[in-house]
Amino acid sequence: MVGGLQSSTDDTEIARTEEQTKIAQFWSQDRTDTFRPPGQWNQIAQNLVLEQGGEDPSLVDTARLFALLNMSLTDAGVISWDSKFDFQQLRPEQTINGIEQTNNGEDTIRGISEAHP
Repeated sequence: MVGGLQSSTDDTEIARTEEQTKIAQFWSQDRTDTFRPPGQWNQIAQNLVLEQGGEDPSLVDTARLFALLNMSLTDAGVISWDSKFDFQQLRPEQTINGIEQTNNGEDTIRGISEAHP
């Protein structure tokens, strides 16, 4: 117990509804034991094919769906990495880690003014 609240660990029992569990699984895409976003979109497409395609979904339509989906995902990935290269913008955690490594002897970051600490 920390401050009267139970800390979050893998061993913590959590009471949640089935819908909350599905939402948590949907947003857990960055964990190592789940699909990454491209794989998650493929899983969503597969579920749609199985739900809407009935017992025997069309092979041609299914192949076309996955081809278009994965070409789009590839295009999005290429554009994202190209933009990262062009703008060379640091991610927030890189900036924060850089501040910690300055070793300037100060424990805090100065504000712009008294009104903006």
